[in-house]
Amino acid sequence: MNEIVLGKDVLPSLIEAGRVTCHTPFLHPDRILPFNVLLYVISGKITVIEEDVQYTVLSGELIFLKTKKHHWGSELVETGTEWGYIHFTLPEENLQSSNSLILPKKVSGLLYSEVEENLLKLIKNTSTQNSKDVYKLKATLYLLLVDIKFFKVSITTAKEQLTERLAAYLEKIIALPFDSQKLAEEFNLSSKYLESVFKEQKHISLQKYHTSLKVREACRILRTTTYSIGEISQQLGYQNAFYFSHVFSKVTGTSPSDYRKQLKNYSNLEQISQI
Repeated sequence: MNEIVLGKDVLPSLIEAGRVTCHTPFLHPDRILPFNVLLYVISGKITVIEEDVQYTVLSGELIFLKTKKHHWGSELVETGTEWGYIHFTLPEENLQSSNSLILPKKVSGLLYSEVEENLLKLIKNTSTQNSKDVYKLKATLYLLLVDIKFFKVSITTAKEQLTERLAAYLEKIIALPFDSQKLAEEFNLSSKYLESVFKEQKHISLQKYHTSLKVREACRILRTTTYSIGEISQQLGYQNAFYFSHVFSKVTGTSPSDYRKQLKNYSNLEQISQI
């Protein structure tokens, strides 16, 4: 009911986007807007009625509220509730086109997903846009709406999804020292919670996993380049080559220099490289 239709030939126009945290309980405004609303709940719950149909939107869920349709809040939004929103318009003439996509009214299971990541990134980029970015943001919004249309809830749990995102992020920052506080800021979750979830799923601490990635990359560099041990340690975020060699030896059972010497012996190499 009251679904939004996305045409294939025209980009949406992004009006406004933002991220809000509720500090005082309030009731969602009673209004009719000249644009569509994408409402995504990051934490907490928002209950809204559109044209006499009530929707409860929980953490990790989004809803589309259609332009020119009456909607209002039916329950107080509680303190601590956090959400993101995107206001956008679509050409009226495309709404009945057969060459179009009907967006789902409500989508669940977005917590820690790529769609959530891209949605929040778009909201963040909108707040710092310049004249050139306006055109890029319209295209980005279109791609986001298409991804939402075809989003399928993964059979994996939210903790499994978070763990995979953490693992991918640690690999991305392989050249940086491990920093639990920066990790917490990146994922907007406490470092204690991130550590607990990751260890529960991977049976290894975040720092040890990051170290294993560094050592694996060090092995690759030792096998394929002539960089010195000092240069490799610098590339992997270790300021002290002796400490890097100590970490490498602890994980592999051999020093970086001895590892490189043993490259001539394929059997030894095969055994050592399984880390």
